Amino acid sequence: MIPNPGVVVRKGDLLLGSGSLKRCPATISISSDGWGFVGLGVRGYNYGDVHSIDALVIVSRDGQVRHRKAMIDLFSEDDIRHFVRTAGGIHWLGGGWIDDTRKQAIIVGSRQWLEMKPLPRLFRVVNLNTGEVGNGSAKLVLAALSDTNRGALDDALDLVGELGLAEAKPDLARILSDDEFPIVSRLRSAVALAALGDRRGGGLMKQIALVNSPGQRYAIEHLPLVIGDEAPLVLCDVVRRFGTTWSETAWQAMHEVRREAAVAPLIQLLRENAGPTATDFAIGSLEIMGREAEPAIPDLIELLKREPRTPDPAWTQQLVAMVLGHIGPDAKAALPALIHLAEKHAPEEWAKVKDTQPEIRKAVRKNALGEQAYSDDAFVDAILKIRAK
Repeated sequence: MIPNPGVVVRKGDLLLGSGSLKRCPATISISSDGWGFVGLGVRGYNYGDVHSIDALVIVSRDGQVRHRKAMIDLFSEDDIRHFVRTAGGIHWLGGGWIDDTRKQAIIVGSRQWLEMKPLPRLFRVVNLNTGEVGNGSAKLVLAALSDTNRGALDDALDLVGELGLAEAKPDLARILSDDEFPIVSRLRSAVALAALGDRRGGGLMKQIALVNSPGQRYAIEHLPLVIGDEAPLVLCDVVRRFGTTWSETAWQAMHEVRREAAVAPLIQLLRENAGPTATDFAIGSLEIMGREAEPAIPDLIELLKREPRTPDPAWTQQLVAMVLGHIGPDAKAALPALIHLAEKHAPEEWAKVKDTQPEIRKAVRKNALGEQAYSDDAFVDAILKIRAK
């Protein structure tokens, strides 16, 4: 790791201590009372070395390393066996913070998993003075919130919703309503409350999603959870106002909305001709909706008949074809326009299959998006899907 040349002792600074670490920590938690700091994980690859004592380092204010722990000191071999492994190492770290009141470092195990079932969170407590390691529980999360441990807030707020800690509701409501807290912490409180069935943070979430703010991305990403069926309307407004800045983020969020609630706002956005980004966003989002996008068929056909005013009209029309293919046989009104484009853009491919029913074709494959396809050409594929019995 190359030292940051911008981090220097300046004239007038009070230097309490100095030192060096063999490996740069992945995250650093700094004590709020000046005790020192805790480094968790390593930046870069850990190479799966469970015995390397760089997993956790505790450094006091004088720059002295008080304690160093390896992964195997924190978790059992069986625990470690369940963490995700890659060629570069083991993904074990899920978060952590310092509890200054109790002089403890809190470590949270990763939730990543290779199977379908997420890992249960593992909590460990390390005494800052003695280095003793002990087991912890979700009560550590509740303590961080009730203590208003600012260094723990982001991790603790995320864990409350994930673990369903209903006991935290009063603290969540307190943080949400207090504008002295950072806006991202208040948004995280709104998300945690929504995960517990309380959507009182919806107003703040909508407000921040629609203004330039440090929390704007987070708000956009979590709109579906916090405001439910209102989310598609707000996501469309995000694209209207900010275009390409947030269109990708809004499109990702559209995967989490209820399909029936999304189609009407997307059709309205399509009809507005609000610009090329809005057009591509609306079509791309309708593709997510599958058969529920059927009400958009007339508008989609119009986009096949005329060249869209987008940076890449051919791609936009291919995207329209994908939407129609996902709708299936109910989109048969689009066949004439699709056939015209297939003859124009993929004459050889169309000639091979135009008289073939899709159930007869054995060469079913995956397209560029990993979906089942009858053809690599979007127009031909859509025609065959619509003709399918």
